[in-house]
Amino acid sequence: MSQLDRKKDWWIEFHDDHLVDSLLESRDDLEIKKTLDFIVTRLGISKGDSVYDQCCGVGSLSYPLAERGMKVIGVDRVSTYIEKANKRKLNDNVSFFEGDASNYKIDQKFDGAFNWWTCIGYEKREADLGMLKNVFVSLKSNSKFLLDTMNLVGVIKNFKKEVSIPYKSNDSEAILKRTTEFDYKTGRMIKKWQYSFTNKEDVIKHSSVRAYMPWELIELFKESGFNEIQLFGDLDGSELTEMSPRCIVEGKKCL
Repeated sequence: MSQLDRKKDWWIEFHDDHLVDSLLESRDDLEIKKTLDFIVTRLGISKGDSVYDQCCGVGSLSYPLAERGMKVIGVDRVSTYIEKANKRKLNDNVSFFEGDASNYKIDQKFDGAFNWWTCIGYEKREADLGMLKNVFVSLKSNSKFLLDTMNLVGVIKNFKKEVSIPYKSNDSEAILKRTTEFDYKTGRMIKKWQYSFTNKEDVIKHSSVRAYMPWELIELFKESGFNEIQLFGDLDGSELTEMSPRCIVEGKKCL
């Protein structure tokens, strides 16, 4: 399945409860804390500051940030994610809205913003650029934006065609088996997601994501207006290398 032959609204079917259970809500408390510590430190935000969680999912990072005293707005185009996020809302410091980050406009200026867990590359480059331009406009002067995505250099160097991830689904054991192929003509990673359960039939989904090299991400940031762009390879703020688990891009709005 390439970028061109999939359904326009493919993401509605793809972003279901299986993805939520296996990835979005399966992260441990220590990982969440370390992620938040990194975001807070790099953005330079503190209690009372406003934060934009672009592509917020079910609010896995928005809620704990709000508990730290930040005023958070989360936006995601998946309506079921926003419904889940709003249902568990226990803090007045956080609000969630449905919208496509590539064209969603927020009538507010933020002290910082972030986009986490590879929410870039699923559409065409123009949409990714639109997403970054929109978050740039939403920031106050001298505020920062963080983008977390895959480290493509590391993915290629340590390529694993198949990855299995155990998780809980309605208190029963389940396994996500993800198979990846590279499309060298388009620069996209074609993934098959097979969810296996002990008490029901397997569920199979498909996705296609553009694999950006770090320098391509820097170009996107520059085209969007960001300056003082930096690259990090992990939540310790280490320099990006071919062995880094992630690629985190930081940009500043210097206006």
